[in-house]
Amino acid sequence: MPGLPVWTRLCPVDVLRHPVVAGVAKLLAAPDIQAALHEGQRAGTYPAEVVAALRRIGVARLYTDEAEVFHLCGLNAIAAAVDGSLAITLGVNALALLPVHLGAGPELRAQILKKINDGAFAAMLLTELDHGSNLLRNEAAAAPHPDGGYRLSGEKHLINGATHHDVLVALMRTARGGAVAFGDFSVFCVDRDDSVEALPRWSTLPARAADIAGVRFHGTHVPEDSLVGKLGDGFSLVQRTLTLSRGGISGLASGSASGRSRWRSPTRTPATSTARRSSASTRSPITWSPTPSSTSSPRRWRSRRRSPPTPSASAPPSTPPRPSWPAALWPRRRSSRVGGSSRAARCWPIGPTRSSSATSPSTACSTAPAT
Repeated sequence: MPGLPVWTRLCPVDVLRHPVVAGVAKLLAAPDIQAALHEGQRAGTYPAEVVAALRRIGVARLYTDEAEVFHLCGLNAIAAAVDGSLAITLGVNALALLPVHLGAGPELRAQILKKINDGAFAAMLLTELDHGSNLLRNEAAAAPHPDGGYRLSGEKHLINGATHHDVLVALMRTARGGAVAFGDFSVFCVDRDDSVEALPRWSTLPARAADIAGVRFHGTHVPEDSLVGKLGDGFSLVQRTLTLSRGGISGLASGSASGRSRWRSPTRTPATSTARRSSASTRSPITWSPTPSSTSSPRRWRSRRRSPPTPSASAPPSTPPRPSWPAALWPRRRSSRVGGSSRAARCWPIGPTRSSSATSPSTACSTAPAT
């Protein structure tokens, strides 16, 4: 296929042969879909219609055991080339389901993947406003309930999919006391119900259509089998999750870069394109000319209507740049022959002395064998 981005040529697997990935690429290439995404980006609304269309073509299959990591990275790249908000909306599903694949038991794993196949989306609940990325300071807790299971309380913020996604994979504190330890946290799979409050969305830039909001638990009850892995393994499970998810970030980055040249903005019309070309033709052409002070100086771009400045006759031919740090921290080396052997002299400008004039700084030199 002509015009393929670089990531498709470097990927060891032809991800476009997968029927779901090919269907996603075809759907997102449609002009009406791109126009809807652009309008949602301008208005800052969640791309619900596009997400529903992706569900109909079976995008949930890419989050189950049927797909490989190459297909997920390809999905991230294809979506990021069209719209960043849609890309992170789809990408957060793989991030939230990764702890389930890594640590959940067979029954819980099958239960969660069935919900995903039925059309549910997942969200990862990690951060809190008071502590940011310092997860060991989180305060949202899961307390044991006398009737069995756990009661969740507290808030999570800056969560992608906090309003529209139904499967919540939450990192909660399960140990009491003020001490901080790796074994104080556990991961739970929570189904959204009336006790889970969706807080107002945050205004984000540039992904304005992304569902970045907060979640507040009002005594949400979860059964014991909703625990992912063992009690107290939550922090180590999150560490492994974030480490393995870096490949998906590269897919998002490559897709965003390729989208700059592959996809045409819906707001660009033939009239605006003609106006831009005409305005560009009236400008003076830009040519490159080296800096007249020295041939080793950095290259600069100059306009033809601007003549390069004439160097002053009294100015030296080239002046070394002055460091912003104290001169004593920038040693300079020079080679010299001392007694027939090559030695290096280190010189530090230490400024003017009292016996010398202010315009002639003295230099302290120490001679050491060359290395």
